Formats: sequence, C-alpha cells, structure tokens
Amino acid sequence: MSNIMINETTAKLVHIDFGDCFEVAQHRKLFPEKVPFRLTRMMVNALEPAGVNGTFHELCVELLATMRNRKQQISGLLEAFVYDPLLQWDNGEEGIASGIVKRIEDKLNGKDYDCEMNVEEHIDRLIKEATDHKTLCQMYRGWFPSW
Repeated sequence: MSNIMINETTAKLVHIDFGDCFEVAQHRKLFPEKVPFRLTRMMVNALEPAGVNGTFHELCVELLATMRNRKQQISGLLEAFVYDPLLQWDNGEEGIASGIVKRIEDKLNGKDYDCEMNVEEHIDRLIKEATDHKTLCQMYRGWFPSW
C-alpha cells in the first residue's frame, strides 16, 4: 500500500503512482496488473458495513455517469498528453498515446468490454473484476493483494 497517500485529516485516499496510469501496468513484462483497479479485502472491509454495495458503489456510478456526461471535455484534456513535448511515448511515438486516448474514450462510451454497457453494468463489472480472488492471487505479492 506504499502508493496510496492518506490524508490524515479527512481520511481520503489518493493513488500516487502515476507511472502505472492509463493501463500501462497491464502491459508490463514483469508483474502485469490483472485488475482494473486495486480493491483488496482490506480496502473493502474499510469501506463500511455494506462494503462495495453501499456508498462506494453509489459514488462510483455517480462518478462514471458524470465522466460520461463530460466525455468531450475529458477527451480534449487527454489530447494534450498526445502532443505534450515533455512526455516520452515509447521513444517519441505518438501512436501509443493516441491508442490510450482512444481506449479511454471507449470506456467513457461504455465500450470497455466486448459489449456496450450502461453505467450501472459497467461499475458492477469493474468491481467484480477488482475483487475477484482468482485474479488477485495472480498479482505481484509486493502490494499485498491478499490483504
């Protein structure tokens, strides 16, 4: 859990390892990520008595719905990454960055998987994958997926 910063005043969690954003970690040669986001048993137990089925689920649905409603603005911001001269995309190739932006746009359009999903279905699928014990047991043990 060394890549998560906790605000001691508000108890809000912020993921601080931006090196693995935009699904880069799923394509690493060593220890690729197997989950869409990290949601271990310890994190689920800390949420509330309802776990992922309570406030967490409701907020995820609300957040994704808001992101889908603002997908043009988000896509516009992401385009800046494609042409940012300070970022190095595989020796300067913009094709990788464009592919990442396209992938995010697909997610915002509900096409994250083989079928088109509404917001609720999308969140349910993401949470199911993030908490799947068969997938978590394949993860790099250094970030303690079994917690």
